[in-house]
Formats: sequence, structure tokens, C-alpha cells
Amino acid sequence: MPAPPIHYAIGNARWDECRQLLLEAPHLVAQRGRSGATALVQALRQAAPVDLVELMLSSPEAAQAAKARVRHQTAADVAEELKLGEDLVARLRRLERSVPDSPGKLRCPSCGDEVMKRSQLTRLRERVEAGEEENCLVRDFFVDLPVEILEERLALHRAANCHNFRQEVSETMAVLKALDLLSTPQELHVVDLCSGSGLTSCALGLRNARVKAVTAVDLRPPQVMPHFQEAGLPHVRYLCQDMTKPGFFAALEGLIVEVSLPVVLLGMHCCGALSVIAMRIYQAMPQCVALVLCPCCSLRSLDIKRAERLCLPESLVAQGAVNSYDQWVSALLELLPEVPAFSCQDLQALHAEQKIEVVFMTVDPILDRQDAWETTKLQRLAPEDLTRGALASSALPTVEARVQRMAPGAGLQDLRGVGAPGDRLWPPETGCEAVIGIGRG
Repeated sequence: MPAPPIHYAIGNARWDECRQLLLEAPHLVAQRGRSGATALVQALRQAAPVDLVELMLSSPEAAQAAKARVRHQTAADVAEELKLGEDLVARLRRLERSVPDSPGKLRCPSCGDEVMKRSQLTRLRERVEAGEEENCLVRDFFVDLPVEILEERLALHRAANCHNFRQEVSETMAVLKALDLLSTPQELHVVDLCSGSGLTSCALGLRNARVKAVTAVDLRPPQVMPHFQEAGLPHVRYLCQDMTKPGFFAALEGLIVEVSLPVVLLGMHCCGALSVIAMRIYQAMPQCVALVLCPCCSLRSLDIKRAERLCLPESLVAQGAVNSYDQWVSALLELLPEVPAFSCQDLQALHAEQKIEVVFMTVDPILDRQDAWETTKLQRLAPEDLTRGALASSALPTVEARVQRMAPGAGLQDLRGVGAPGDRLWPPETGCEAVIGIGRG
């Protein structure tokens, strides 16, 4: 589909042609192109001549063009981002405000985007109240968290209306339950890697009293994230960074040093090399006291091509993309300095010597329910519990039966066998792949 004439002329810097088109049809200033941007926004981005911008702003349709939003930005936002001058930004803001909203329309007071009257959160809450929700973690979400704050504060609308909201809720609660069982210091700084919509970061900021600071890390532009500060969550901040770029470590380290609290790293759905980077952060930064990681897919071909720049271990690169999730998790475990405990004949002695806290959580994939992600087992192992008999007596029946199936004298030299796929402790409708947490004692 060819671009509209006005957009084609702007894109090719044919300014005389643009002037002629606007003189003949002033309404073209508000016409959208293939990207969704109006002619006005495209002209600002293309550094159009001042007289052409002035011609656009004198059009009867200038206010509509100024109010139109594309990718969560108005013309004034674009002018401000490009530093085109305070006078132009103020003029565009006045034009934007001159067009009233239709009656009953809700807008976020922070970003100006339209907000749904019935959010995904409200719809899911109604489903839970009607007794139609089978996922126990989703039900726990509405018991353990002050969800009314998420519903009422429009500045958090990004979290309350995120894509695949039900799945996000289930994953958030699985991570929060894992975090609750870590015997970490009283006051924490939680770094939520690959935070996505920021729902987990919001939940941490609203629920956990010992979490004094939360940093959400993702690639998304700030304008499409929850407005934490404006929503009354001053201890939650957003770090817009690409985890694969060289400057990421320095940016994150500076923020961690500034907060000056013990750090717990969270990584839900860290795809491919991002799981490796999460482990590198844990190893490289002494402030990190625990890592709760739910790996996603294994290394992609692009990750392998960028292996040298990403500092990926040769063992992982040589292995390439693995088809088995268990193999991928096992390969990741080998990267952690504490993880020889998983294959050491004298696991208990090594555990006590290094003062390592091992937290493992296994979950089962439900192929026909991709939106359900649940915990099936989360167990902290203290040094005195690292014997076959002690684990069998203290664990739930499914784990006890599994331990009894281990070869005589095998002990627990391979903890990865605990929580094999198919062994469910939660109802069958729940599921996920695996979450592994390693904490320094």
C-alpha cells in the first residue's frame, strides 16, 4: 500500500510539494500514514522547515492533528522528545487541550492515554468472585494483594490491562511465593529483570513490607510502563535498558550502589541469553544475595551468533539450541559457582561449607492451557535437611515417593531429579516449567 501523497512528500523532503498539498487541502495535516503518525508528527520528525510547520499549525485541523496519539505520543510529546523548543511544545499542548474528550472517556492523568472502563483486572476479579477460576495462584492474587489499588489508580493502568493478564497474574504470584521463602535480609532491593508490563514490580511495591526498593528492568519505552511515582509508589522505579548492550551492567550497578540494600534478582521468562546474563549479574555483583530465575527458551541462533559480544560460556555455545527444557535448565545450573552441589557426592558438606541456601521449584507444563503457570513444589533445603531420610520425612507425599524411587545409596547427588515432569503437588490444571533460586547464606 503506497504512502499518502503528503506523507510521501514529507518523507522525501519535497517541501514545495508539501506546501502545495496543504494549501489545496489543509485537512491533510491530520492524515495518518502507514505507521499511524499524522502528517504533522512526520514533519516534526523529518525536521521540516519552520514555515511548513507554521502552515500546518494554521490549519483548521491542527488541533485534531495535535491531539492524535501514535505509539502513546502526541505531537507535543514528539516535539519535546526531539527538543524542538519550549514555545512549540507549549503551542502544541494548547492545541491538544482545545479538543474535548467525548463524554465518559477516561484518560490516564500521567500519560494521557485512554483507559478502559473495565480493566482486565476487573474482569478477572469478577471471574474469581463468581467461583469460575480454577487457578489457585490467580485466586491467591486477589487474597494476598490490595488489588483495589491497582484498579483505582489510573497511573497503574498499564499493569491492570497488560496482555495475557491472567497468565501474568499467575506468574507474578509464583515468583512472590518463591521470594517469600528465601531467608534473605530483612530489607531488600528487588531487581525485576525482563519486567514486561511491570505487574510483578507493582505487586512487590504494594505487598511486601521488607522490599524497600524495586527496580523494573525492560526495553519498553517509559511511556508504556506503569507510572510508579505518580501512583504513590516512590520506591519503585523503571530502568529502560537493553540487557544485551555493553552499558547495561554499569547502569544497573550504579543504581544498586545508589540504593545500597541487599539485592534479590528476579527473572521470569528470561529468554535465551538473558538467563545467562541474569546469572552473570548475580555472580558479578556482591550486593546480590539471591537469584530467582524462571528460564524461558534456550539459546536462539541469534544469541549464538552474538556469543562473543554477550560473553556466553563456550559450553553453552557448543551445546547450541537444546530441545529439552530440562537440558536447558541443567546447562544453566552448571554456570553458577554454588551449583557443583547439585552433582557433588558430598552435597551436605559442600552446602554447609559454602553456606549455600538452595531453593528449587518445579512445575509442569500444561500444553492445552498456555495461560496457566503455577507452582508445583517449592522447598528450601537447610544443611541438616540434606539427607535422603530427612527430606523424605519432611517433604510432601509426592516428593517422598519420588525420593524412595531413587537408587539405594544415591543420596541427593542429583537434586534435578526431584520434581520430575508429571509429578504434581498442585491441581493438574496448574502448570509452568521450572524456577530455580540460589541464595547466598
